[in-house]
Amino acid sequence: MKKRILALMLITAAITSLFVHVSAANGNGELTAKVVEAEGGWYLAVTYSGGNNSIISAVFEVVAPDGETALYISPAVTFKNKTGTYSFRLTGDIPENSILRMTENKKNKPVVATKIFAGGFKMPATNGGDIGRYWMSPKGNSFIELFANLDKWPATQSKVDVIGFADHVLYRSYTVSERRAGFAAMRDLGIPLALEVGAIKDWGFGWLNAYHGGDKSKLGYAIFEDQHTNFWSRFAAEGAEIKGFALDEPLVAVMGNPGLYGFSNTTQGRRDAFDFAVGQTAQFILAVQENYPGAIIGDIEAFPHFTADYIIAWIDALEAELLRIGARGQDFFRLDVNWADNRVWDFKNGNAANSGWAEVRRIEEHCRSIGLPFSLIYWAPDYSGYEYKDRATDRLWYDQVMAQGAHYLAAGGSPDQYVVQTWIVVDGVQLP
Repeated sequence: MKKRILALMLITAAITSLFVHVSAANGNGELTAKVVEAEGGWYLAVTYSGGNNSIISAVFEVVAPDGETALYISPAVTFKNKTGTYSFRLTGDIPENSILRMTENKKNKPVVATKIFAGGFKMPATNGGDIGRYWMSPKGNSFIELFANLDKWPATQSKVDVIGFADHVLYRSYTVSERRAGFAAMRDLGIPLALEVGAIKDWGFGWLNAYHGGDKSKLGYAIFEDQHTNFWSRFAAEGAEIKGFALDEPLVAVMGNPGLYGFSNTTQGRRDAFDFAVGQTAQFILAVQENYPGAIIGDIEAFPHFTADYIIAWIDALEAELLRIGARGQDFFRLDVNWADNRVWDFKNGNAANSGWAEVRRIEEHCRSIGLPFSLIYWAPDYSGYEYKDRATDRLWYDQVMAQGAHYLAAGGSPDQYVVQTWIVVDGVQLP
């Protein structure tokens, strides 16, 4: 799980022996850093306080010993009473003699730059807050088929960390007894459940009157309360071990039709709609964190439906809002790539660096720079088109998924989390 506000970490943290406390030689204040363990993850908690400057906003960085390669970069941190705090989720080792640096935004020059971690920091071998390296998200109508035929996919069982389904499909497609049997099988396998859920949806307005008197500013809470009451709490009572939540493209939901949410399709209207999406998504995430503290949560968004720059701006805005309202950051960010789109697929002379995959890679690099694990969906977007030509086969689906993997690897991509997912039924079955 990713960055948290310092107060939350110090309540639950088991502090390691590593403690760094340095004073700026120029009298600008004190920069401190601690590595802490909180809720199964490891974090670098940074605080800057005191000094002669009246700093309003600054950015914290952890830089490799070469002084140039950024390992972690925070969004702009707002200071109060000359104090700013930020917490990075550590996704890997900190090299020896890495540098902690703070840059005041207005002056764009380091106020404090100090070598830290002379001996580095090595991540423990195990991490209870692991996001799960390999997720499998089959078509929802395969839930019973999967767990009634465990003998048909033993190799996959040994590799899958999490199995995901859309919450509404699980609820509407199966009886209580069928879900109980499936959840029991998942517990026996040691594979937890992840739910793909709505964070912002226009159907949520129907719940505002029931929960919040029609107040649009509470849409995120209303959608949470609907799903928590009608789906998730029931699944938990039926024996589900809910590991995580993946948000079904809230930015797409709002920006795809801002009028549904009360915004005009003008430049200013779309800016307001973007801010609304940020605020309501953060509201939803905080509600999930408060009610499911042991679960991980992250957003899914579509590419190239949005450009890489737009997605990066969304990630940063959402992370900043989560920090502002006292929530921890996302535990992962997941990209849903329509790689059949020519903007992704169009290789120039076979060079992956000139394709849309390079833009996906840029999003991955940005996530890694702020300590946010990057998740990528692998699927066969062209499969349905072949069905009309009677050429759709299990092998075709497999080959298309592997082709996506090969092309992204050629572009230098290496996600922190792989999600093999389908929204289609391959020959009506999901098993070998």
